[in-house]
Amino acid sequence: MINLTNFVFHYPFSDEKAVAASALNITAGECIVLCGKSGSGKTTFTRLINGLIPEVYEGEWSGSFRTDTLELGKSQIEDYASIVGSVFQNPNTQFFHINSTKEIAFPCENAGIEPAEILKKIDIVSTNLELQNLLDRNLFELSGGERQKVALGAAAIHEPKIVVLDEPTGNLDADAIAMVAYTIRQLKAKGITVVVAEHRLEYLNGIADRYCYFEEGELRTIYNQEDFLALSNEQLHQKGLRSTDLEPYKKAVQELIGSFDFTTESLLAGEELAIGYKKQEVLKEIPSFSIDEPMIIGIMGANGVGKTTFIKALSGLLKFKHGQVYWKGKPQTAKQMLKRCFLVMQDVHYQLFSESVKNEILLGAQNPERYDEVIDLLDLRKLEYRHPVSLSSGQQQRVMIAAAICSGKDILIFDEPTSGLDYTNMENVTKLMKQLKAMGKIIFVITHDQELAAKSCDKIMHF
Repeated sequence: MINLTNFVFHYPFSDEKAVAASALNITAGECIVLCGKSGSGKTTFTRLINGLIPEVYEGEWSGSFRTDTLELGKSQIEDYASIVGSVFQNPNTQFFHINSTKEIAFPCENAGIEPAEILKKIDIVSTNLELQNLLDRNLFELSGGERQKVALGAAAIHEPKIVVLDEPTGNLDADAIAMVAYTIRQLKAKGITVVVAEHRLEYLNGIADRYCYFEEGELRTIYNQEDFLALSNEQLHQKGLRSTDLEPYKKAVQELIGSFDFTTESLLAGEELAIGYKKQEVLKEIPSFSIDEPMIIGIMGANGVGKTTFIKALSGLLKFKHGQVYWKGKPQTAKQMLKRCFLVMQDVHYQLFSESVKNEILLGAQNPERYDEVIDLLDLRKLEYRHPVSLSSGQQQRVMIAAAICSGKDILIFDEPTSGLDYTNMENVTKLMKQLKAMGKIIFVITHDQELAAKSCDKIMHF
């Protein structure tokens, strides 16, 4: 199904191996996990499978790489459409429609399937993936996790021979992750090959047949299921991989969930806040809270319940439906909060404006003296003169985290800061947040990441 021999791929103007492997054969119906640190070659490998290399992402290669009957460099990208379904790291980059139902139907329309048959397929895939409440919605009014679910529906609707998933659970809650796991099982049962590039590994326990471990572009080790699951969390962490046993972290998170006291005479307080968009009815009412000292507050809950909307309102990007925010006892306007907060968004590419990583981090920085320390801790030194748009999603995320730290703002807000990060960089983000707390900052972090929440948060607001 997927076969490569003595294969090496380089991106233009780079001597570094983006992907290198002596041999790999993936058979029909297998589930293969591509794992390794951020930037180790996982996403590049998926682009080789689905034909985006070399037509969209150019480069040079030697050796042989074949996807089903299609040989790399000898087939057109449209030839891959009926064979490979893909879900990218950032699903926004693959959408062709604003309407969610039209987006799910698009692969079938592209293949010339009759409208009546398309409607049947939409009904089947929306039932299997529980997408009914996401049909006929504006994609850009959905949460990041909900958009990811729509992209998964579009990838699975025409039952291709191969489905490639690049960080499919990055922004998903526990129920949605379980649904992805269930979907992968269904695809396998139908003989469809599933290739998953992933940092979060626990949900794939018992599903993945083999694990391909990449390091600095090279396929270093291929594990069978038994051997990989025999590795302890500590052994995985040494390789930069996430845990396969999350129970200790889940228990710790439950102990951090609690209510907040309220007084306006505190560092930061919110009184009877409510959130919603435009003329929409109130989406969520937030219990009054106050924060008396620098701390790291986790914001957790299911996709679409209003976590990101709350944070946008707190940072002054939206207005609360009602209620009042206070800073050191004084009522704050949205404009005042906008000057006080730095928000690292889920879709960080919306925040990239400069032509190099270094310029991006220093854009508007109030604490530029922290630059060298921060880029070393976030492993950005070798990327400092790269264009931010050329980086992987995980690398872009680290750039914006570095920019937040150098900004000098009082309140730092991270929306899913570890969705594209390996264990090593997740640990580094945790260290940085704790350093910022020690400097007197208040940090809010929206996350579904149990490891991050357990390791970094002092308290958790559960929506």
